[in-house]
Amino acid sequence: MSTNESRVDQRSGHIYWTNMGQDFDSPDGTIERCDLDGTNRKVLIGSGQIVTPKQLALSGGHLHWCDREGMAVMRARCDGGI
Repeated sequence: MSTNESRVDQRSGHIYWTNMGQDFDSPDGTIERCDLDGTNRKVLIGSGQIVTPKQLALSGGHLHWCDREGMAVMRARCDGGI
């Protein structure tokens, strides 16, 4: 089951979204972004770092989200850095 949500940042020209992954017991979720025209897709957070990212918010140059099954509130820069 894959559920996602998205946020648009007109100023930076990016769309950000979450992917909950396929298995609620595995850290296979991602947060991704692309340009407003759909090009330059990039995985910002993934590779075993999050399980089920939800409630994505943009604020002050950072992404904020909750990882429901990972039981955490997390934050990263909009480029994926910490």
